[in-house]
This record gives sequence, structure tokens and C-alpha cells, in this order.
Amino acid sequence: MRYLAIVCTPLLIKVICVIKPLIPIFAATFLLISWLVPHHYYPWLTGVSEFSAFLAALVLSLLLFKKQIVLPRAAMLFAMTALIPLIQWLSDIIFFSGDAIIVSSYLLGFATVMMIGYNLSIDESIRTKSYQGLAAVFIIGAVLSTWIAF
Repeated sequence: MRYLAIVCTPLLIKVICVIKPLIPIFAATFLLISWLVPHHYYPWLTGVSEFSAFLAALVLSLLLFKKQIVLPRAAMLFAMTALIPLIQWLSDIIFFSGDAIIVSSYLLGFATVMMIGYNLSIDESIRTKSYQGLAAVFIIGAVLSTWIAF
């Protein structure tokens, strides 16, 4: 496991300390929006949903602010795997740069979410709150989806 240190500015520390209790609520809201958004337009049918899920992961990463971050080996493996499409594009196996960038972005996003989940599950109390919060988001999403369907 490797450890990373995050460089912080005093203003950023104050802002994050003020909004820290609201971070799980914002992340849950973005996750619910990603499930419940009814907009599916061409050329990218799930663009709004994926962007909302990305924002949820970005907001959740703020919970790790000013903590010692542990990188699990599996996350490093997926981060290194994200280089493969870029190498394939450079060697003309993949013809379009956008395809390589999108696939690499998804793999890096997965590695990031894996790292966030691992670091949030190290502490027993945070792990329990995370599981309960995720279960609540699932239940709220299911109820809202059922309500929207009727």
C-alpha cells in the first residue's frame, strides 16, 4: 500500500470543514439524479446519468480531505490498465482518440472510486455509516423510481 499526502490551502480547509456534514447528502443527491434522470438523447444516451455519478464520486472524495490516503493494489492495477487504450491509440490500433480517452477515463474513474471506497471502509464506524447511507440511497431511489413509474 502506498500513502499520498494532499497539499491543502487554509481557505480550502475552512470551506471543506464547513461543508463536511453536507458532503454525503450532496453525493447521495447526485447518485439519485444519475438513476432517476429521464433524459436520454443522442449522441450520448446516458451522458447526464454518467456525469451525475461522476459528480457523486467527486463529492465523496472530499471526505478523504486531509486524511492519509491508502492506494489498494487493485486500484493501482486499474489505473495502470487505463494506459492500455492510450497506448493502443498511439500505435494506431484504436483509430479515434475520443474512444481511447473515454475508456481510459472510465478505468481511471473506477480506480478512483475503488480507492475512495477502500479508504472509507478502513474505519469501522465510517464503514457502518457508509453502508447504511448507501442502503438508504438505494431504498429512496427505488421508492422514487416506483413513484415516477405510476
